Amino acid sequence: MAFSFNPNKNFTDSAKKTDWPMKGKYPESTREAFAIAEGHEDGIFQIETNKNVCLYDRTYLFTDINYYNMDNSEKKSILKQLITILNYMGADYKITISNEYMDLEKFLEEIFQAEHKDDYPSINTGMQQWMKELISRAEMKNLQKVLYLTITTRTTSYEEAQSYFLGMDNQLIRMFKIMGSVLVPLNGAQRLESIRKFITLDEDETEISFDNPFDDPILYAVPVDIDASEQNFMVFNGNRYVSVLFAKSVGRGVDEGEAIRELTNVSYPSFLTLDVAPVDKEVLINKLEHAHTINEKNISDEIDSKREKGKLMAGISYSRMKKKEELEDYLDQVDTNDEEGALASLLIVVSAFSEEDLADRVDDLIRKGKEKKIILDTYNYVQLKAFNTALPIGARLVDYMRAYLTSSLAAFQPFFAQDVIEPGGAIMGRNRTTNHIVMANRKGLASPHGFISGATGSGKSYLIKETEVSQTLLLTDDDMICIDPQNELEAVCVAFHGTYIDFTPQSQVYLNPMAVPQSVFKGNQKVQNQFVADVLGWANSFCESAMSGVIYTSDHRSAISRCIRGIYEELFAAPMISQQPNLLTLRVRIAQEEKICENKSDRECLHQLYNALDEYTEGVYDMFAHDTNIDMDNRFIVFGLRNVEEDAWQPIMITVMFFLSNRMEYNGECQRATRLLVDEAQVVTQNESSAKILLKAALTFRKFGGLCTFALQNLTRALELPDLRDMFQNCGYKAFLDQGGVDRMKLAEIQEFSAKEYEDLSTSEKGYCIMVWNKMVVKLDAQMSKDNILYDVFNTDFHEKAEKERMLLNSAE
Repeated sequence: MAFSFNPNKNFTDSAKKTDWPMKGKYPESTREAFAIAEGHEDGIFQIETNKNVCLYDRTYLFTDINYYNMDNSEKKSILKQLITILNYMGADYKITISNEYMDLEKFLEEIFQAEHKDDYPSINTGMQQWMKELISRAEMKNLQKVLYLTITTRTTSYEEAQSYFLGMDNQLIRMFKIMGSVLVPLNGAQRLESIRKFITLDEDETEISFDNPFDDPILYAVPVDIDASEQNFMVFNGNRYVSVLFAKSVGRGVDEGEAIRELTNVSYPSFLTLDVAPVDKEVLINKLEHAHTINEKNISDEIDSKREKGKLMAGISYSRMKKKEELEDYLDQVDTNDEEGALASLLIVVSAFSEEDLADRVDDLIRKGKEKKIILDTYNYVQLKAFNTALPIGARLVDYMRAYLTSSLAAFQPFFAQDVIEPGGAIMGRNRTTNHIVMANRKGLASPHGFISGATGSGKSYLIKETEVSQTLLLTDDDMICIDPQNELEAVCVAFHGTYIDFTPQSQVYLNPMAVPQSVFKGNQKVQNQFVADVLGWANSFCESAMSGVIYTSDHRSAISRCIRGIYEELFAAPMISQQPNLLTLRVRIAQEEKICENKSDRECLHQLYNALDEYTEGVYDMFAHDTNIDMDNRFIVFGLRNVEEDAWQPIMITVMFFLSNRMEYNGECQRATRLLVDEAQVVTQNESSAKILLKAALTFRKFGGLCTFALQNLTRALELPDLRDMFQNCGYKAFLDQGGVDRMKLAEIQEFSAKEYEDLSTSEKGYCIMVWNKMVVKLDAQMSKDNILYDVFNTDFHEKAEKERMLLNSAE
């Protein structure tokens, strides 16, 4: 809240107006109408043209944080950190929240890069439908919110200013990072572009450059024409009506989470600036003590007056006692809480393409301000000066400023909530806090692996198909490999022309892990040796897992090694591949070795291997004993494991991961990423060996451009597995749909959320989830309309599908 006294001269002198670098009393051109004496390419601007000490400034862009969804204790911590930053900046500064114009349609078209729309026309159509639906549901505007910090210094030269800002850069970046915000200094072109965006609505796309020494780059940012003849608005370029408002008064108890948010949550271009001039602590204390002394004297005079009139029993007037309490409280805060003081003004600039629309928008802001205890009014007859003061530059040409302690000044904190909108990203849904579309690019994460959890019926399977599978095919060149324990992805795989490998026994689907590619057959000795070593590693793991109840020894390994090497030595010695070796070839070779073996122990070892491979060559799981008869070069491959018996699970998983490793390594050499999706990961990781295989994948595939995503239902049960818990910790992307009470409690042990976010973990709304993106948390709405052409392809709700079939039958009758 503001001080309840009028500052004296020493106090008000803390906020100095800047000199307007004009030649005459009035600007002779639009260039002179902007209070920038000189701009430098590194982003440092000179504001004044004094001969001795001049004012220089620098502007930074900083990112939002999830303030709105924080707990009260977390909010207090952020405000405390913000106060520390405000106290640190001893010079004048501004915080600007700008709603900059953005061609939303063009912007989304640029960042949603559907590279394979011709290959997957149905996905492209469905995603375009979903994007339009999200924009409509989110009521998105052609605006983007940008946060600026501008700081100033008075020095004798540009070089001294450079040195000052260099020191400030490192400190401020570190301090903002503690709050969870990223702060970046802007160069000269970026600063001028931010000014031009507001003035021209980005209609002018001419590149701003500092390269030409005969050209003034500031001319690219200013309007061609300015009419400032009206009392409370200006007209730029003949059609842009602009008005500057200021906070005439600020009531007590302004809500630090809502006030600024309400004034900046508008559907038209605007920007709000908090212009601050720190007050020297000694000046602050002297002023408070002086005000306290005057008030004490007034109280004493009132007592004497009432005593003379015999009215002493009436007591001291409420206003003076209230003022006494406030002043003592201020002095106590400054003394014990190390408070600082400041003079500050709040300015808002709004624009429109007609005078009538401008008047409506001004009235709208005045109404919004009044609701939040901030009385706004327009600046009269000084609109151009006020506009310069509101811009993210160091100029202060109007100074309707009020006194604050820094703790009170924090009520105007600029944070609300973070958005994730990244170029090349997939559509994830709608941010339910900011009401903006969410587009995220996994490849930009330091750890790009993903983890998706949700109870049955929460929309987990749908989320996987609409974000992980379909958009990977549409937007990227990445291969998409899926492990599908419940065969839920079969319909999607068929619809998108993928290869679905159903490992149901006797399904006549064959995959030969021992087949030699032509590139290897024609390769040099080193390439062939590496291939044999890889197959040997698979064969040993496969045989070990197939020999249930038998300890796999070094003798078994030696036997498999002799057989594998012998098979490939003969093959590579031939002029051409007449027949590819397979698992049956290995078993026959083992039988041959057994016949000629003289050592009883070795014969017994070979016989164990021969018997163990029977089920996988002559039995029902013969899918690895024949030549591959499916398209394994397809970029979308799904391994269906629903009908695999427990005894065969591990050998099949070992073979699947062997195939994936080969594909991953090959793709790495071709500079192509590979994505692995493991659905129902809690089923896959029940087997200890499978869990270790997947953990190894998560840890090693990244170096080959691999991105792993693990999806599961029972979070509590899954996180009890150390391997899966390790996978969770290694994921930069996490999505949590409906979580039961037990799962929420378990999640609290390893993932920090605010109380509001934890509440959202229990929801009956399908497709609602909490998305963790690196350290950002987004309350996500991933719902898709039933009218979307992809809805029936993605939907796995049995009852809903059955009801639809009944309705179709009834309509046919």
